[in-house]
Amino acid sequence: MIKTGIEKIDKEIKIEEGNTVLLTGSMEQVESFPFRFIAEGIKDGGAILYITFRNPANKITEELKKRYMEGKIIFIDVTGKAQPTNNIIIVNPSDLNSILIHALKVIKRENSIKRCYIEGYSRLLDYIPPDLAVRFSAVFMREISKCRVACVIEINKMLADKFKRFFDIVIEMNEKTKIMTEKFEKEI
Repeated sequence: MIKTGIEKIDKEIKIEEGNTVLLTGSMEQVESFPFRFIAEGIKDGGAILYITFRNPANKITEELKKRYMEGKIIFIDVTGKAQPTNNIIIVNPSDLNSILIHALKVIKRENSIKRCYIEGYSRLLDYIPPDLAVRFSAVFMREISKCRVACVIEINKMLADKFKRFFDIVIEMNEKTKIMTEKFEKEI
């Protein structure tokens, strides 16, 4: 089982390898989630794939260091604002194939990756039309799931309904920080 680091979520839902999870809520409500998710991954000893559409990977790396989180984290930065390093791959946000190819290459190269976090996925709509984003999401989720990697994707609450049919689990963080979950059957 893949733990999130948030006790209430871990009690209410069971995230397995290969599950796709949509995380939604306001920015303030979800901002600590990736750090807890990463901390749990570091505890498990596996590598983590972190794809960011919002904050440059260098900034996230600095924040992780402040929180004393050190482990194998490979970033795919889609913001266009990061500097490439050994663990940061820069990708053009409108090149969907490149995003998927790099993610799959990293997962295959680092066979210890069991979790992936995608930050600010809604920003994809700044670069491509919504119908293309929805189709890409279906393909992306299917391919990542085949690799047995649990993938949590953060999506703006206003857009969540367009995407949730592609996810096994939906986690909605609301104003009172009460967590509501829904299970969806995967489409075949």
